[in-house]
Amino acid sequence: MTGKIKLVHSGGNSVSIAVPTSNPSASEVEFKLPSSDGSANQVLKTDGSGNLSFGEDAGGKILQVVSVTKTNTASFSVGSGGQYSYTDTSFRATITPASASNKILIQVIASVSVDSSQWIHISLQKDGSDISGAIGDADGSRNRATHFQGYPPDGFDKTVPVPILYLDTAGNTTSRYYNLGFSHTSGLTRTMYLNRSGSTDNNNFNYARPISTITVMEIAA
Repeated sequence: MTGKIKLVHSGGNSVSIAVPTSNPSASEVEFKLPSSDGSANQVLKTDGSGNLSFGEDAGGKILQVVSVTKTNTASFSVGSGGQYSYTDTSFRATITPASASNKILIQVIASVSVDSSQWIHISLQKDGSDISGAIGDADGSRNRATHFQGYPPDGFDKTVPVPILYLDTAGNTTSRYYNLGFSHTSGLTRTMYLNRSGSTDNNNFNYARPISTITVMEIAA
């Protein structure tokens, strides 16, 4: 039989499977159907050798989004410059990837300050440790950072914006959290802040209260 296979319903109407309009690329193309049905919303896929199976229609799609918004303030002691500290467990986003081959897109917007005229260094971290691909290359005695910011020219009492966008590889399907590590350029322990100005934080209109957010998205491979 050539052309198509027709399946006729008892009511008289039919459903057909037809050959392609163009001549197949090989003398005989064979597709092997899966031995069982898939799950809801799955699609039929090929492995490139004619073996069909059901799988997720998810390539390049956003599978899940986790976002944490911190609206209150935080203050914490950070040791001498160059060493990243992570002390605020309320400002982190936890996600469990569905597949090790998927990507994790991390977006951070944070408002940070320090209690003295120091430069601020920030590292993007996973489970409290620096992500090696998210910090700059080693270069002499320069600190490696995801973002750094000199103190504002009009005084260190103002917050500085910390924008970060980074694409991580899931690597496994284990739960993990993404957070920020904080550092400064002083040789002494300093107090650093989220969502408020530095040591002067007067109760008046000028000293606003911003927010900080961490959003992580799992992207299908």
